[in-house]
Amino acid sequence: MRIFDEIRARGVEDVLFISMDGVSGLEEGARSIFKDVVAQHCIVRLIRNSIKYIPSKGYNAYTAAELEVYVLGLH
Repeated sequence: MRIFDEIRARGVEDVLFISMDGVSGLEEGARSIFKDVVAQHCIVRLIRNSIKYIPSKGYNAYTAAELEVYVLGLH
């Protein structure tokens, strides 16, 4: 919360979006200072964390699908 207090003290009136890596309390701290903030977990970390649940034989198919969705923008 100190981080967002300092940002406010420097003259920032509103933060609408933050991308975070799962630091405990970050989202709550941002919301306590900037009520309308939208928090999204960093997509790179989400992908890395999801890969550990994919069986090795499905790894190539999974990562190819991830590439299409997140890099190429295909759905």
